[in-house]
Amino acid sequence: MFRSRHARAITGRTPAHTMPQMVCLDDTLVVRLLDGALQPAALAQVESHLDGCGTCRALIADLAQARSFRSHSS
Repeated sequence: MFRSRHARAITGRTPAHTMPQMVCLDDTLVVRLLDGALQPAALAQVESHLDGCGTCRALIADLAQARSFRSHSS
């Protein structure tokens, strides 16, 4: 508890290890998301994670852009 309060005081944020949050997306979830193959419940969880994770958001954006470029250049 002390470490959480201490980290919050220093960074202004609650440490990730104390937040109930989905672990970053694995390769399978990324591919299924980009393919539009996620079930509604899984999609909602992934979207919720993406709302709070800039790293995963950037990864999805980069991969979507690469897929779009590849499909237009073929």
